[in-house]
Amino acid sequence: MKYYNYAIKIFDSLRSVTDDESPLYIATDEGIYIDGVECAAICDTPSSITTSITPTESKCSVSSTKVKIYNKDYSLSQWFYERQNSEGSMTYGEKVEIYAVDSDKNLYLIYMGIIREISNDISESYYEIEISDVQERLKTSIFDREFSSYSNETLDDINTYRLPYYLDDDGVTRKGIYALEQDEGGTDDSGNSILNKVITFDGHVIDFIEMIYQIAFSTDTLDVQASYLSGNWKNFVELDSFNSVRESLSSSSYNFYFEFREAVDDPYEYLQENIYKPCGIFPYVNSEGKLGIKLHKQPETGDEVATFSEENIISVDDKTITDKNVVNHIQCKYGWKFKDDEESTIRYFGNSASYNKFRMLIPTNGPQEIEIRGINNLSDTARATFAQGLSDAMFSRYALPLIEVTITVPLEEASRLKVGDYVYFSHETIVAWEGDTQGTAGVGAIEEEEDPYNGVAYLDVGIEWGAFIDGNNLGKAIDSFLVITTTEPEISHSFFNDTTDPEIRSCLENHNGIEIFLDNQGGY
Repeated sequence: MKYYNYAIKIFDSLRSVTDDESPLYIATDEGIYIDGVECAAICDTPSSITTSITPTESKCSVSSTKVKIYNKDYSLSQWFYERQNSEGSMTYGEKVEIYAVDSDKNLYLIYMGIIREISNDISESYYEIEISDVQERLKTSIFDREFSSYSNETLDDINTYRLPYYLDDDGVTRKGIYALEQDEGGTDDSGNSILNKVITFDGHVIDFIEMIYQIAFSTDTLDVQASYLSGNWKNFVELDSFNSVRESLSSSSYNFYFEFREAVDDPYEYLQENIYKPCGIFPYVNSEGKLGIKLHKQPETGDEVATFSEENIISVDDKTITDKNVVNHIQCKYGWKFKDDEESTIRYFGNSASYNKFRMLIPTNGPQEIEIRGINNLSDTARATFAQGLSDAMFSRYALPLIEVTITVPLEEASRLKVGDYVYFSHETIVAWEGDTQGTAGVGAIEEEEDPYNGVAYLDVGIEWGAFIDGNNLGKAIDSFLVITTTEPEISHSFFNDTTDPEIRSCLENHNGIEIFLDNQGGY
């Protein structure tokens, strides 16, 4: 199977429940259909899509891609102008799906996102739209209206219509996000008490993530009901991943409590600092553009999504042993005083095995700090245990050196992968530094050739030293980059241990030489 073309659907979401819905269907070639509608062959190949994860920071980058659409007969201008000038439609923030199309005109969804920017040349001969993944909506502030002094809405209105919640098992007790007013000692100029508005959350951490997503993907329901935004937020999340993490974090220790006294300017960052990092979670965006979450853990047999070997690797481009993302000392802050926004307890944790390996503390500019704001409902002992468990989880994954391998594979092999997936990797040119087999003598050079793959994918594969399965079969996680390249015209590659060059030694010779050197230095 080879991918030759691309097709794009720009939705008309606000009118999706009416009879005048009019999505835009475009493609890079004629004869391509989406939803039974032939796509107008008026666009170029989308630019490369890059997603990266910084695992120790529990952060997933907001990816984007750009596509140029040619304005044939100015019909594209009419389509955009109509939506710009209509209250019942939208352009910015509109949903977009991008498909790869094989030689049999089968479609494979490779990206879903929202329109971030639209630009055009001076004569409007073309438009260029930038599409970002749906994390972009998490960069929009929340609770602004609830804390606005200009709002006339009552607390009952806010709690009933706008703040997400659910009823506990008793069918009466409200769990989730709740707004209230309380006396915190403030007074007006006349000395009269002033009640402060406070928004609270009480419930499981996964419920909190889902509710923030629900707010981010919703309009203010007191103003407008839009099925795309307020009714179908679950279409933008990978619910199976949420349920899996919820099951793993079933302990009552993960029932968090938060207080808010002002709007949250950046929910994307707030979740990262207050949920993902304290709970050992990192987010990702899957190949369909949906947001998911995953726990930091070592890969196990059965976790792999794909296997890469000589059968499907075009080239091994680079291998690096690195201390990037290594963490061997952590400082946890908890016992949060929400009104003063400060902690009451600080605990320090270190990993002796990692320190003995490096003879230094990493990060070098001080311990990685993790603020655990949500565990005030726990006892002092339970809080300390929570912090200890979090540091142990981080050390088990990130305390020791990493190996990173950069490989090139056919696009069809990578189109179903996402950053954060576990893969098996085995190749005769790579030394398994911790295993029974240390690699082979290498292979000869491969001459430059035309690209038979019609697009290739570059993967930076991060490998934990403790994750080797056996011999050269390694359990690895794509912890850094997955780059889908759609415009590569040809490929040129030569394995780094080219045995036709007498100046380059084989992997096995290199390994043996290093082993002798280490023995001479006092052992390894």
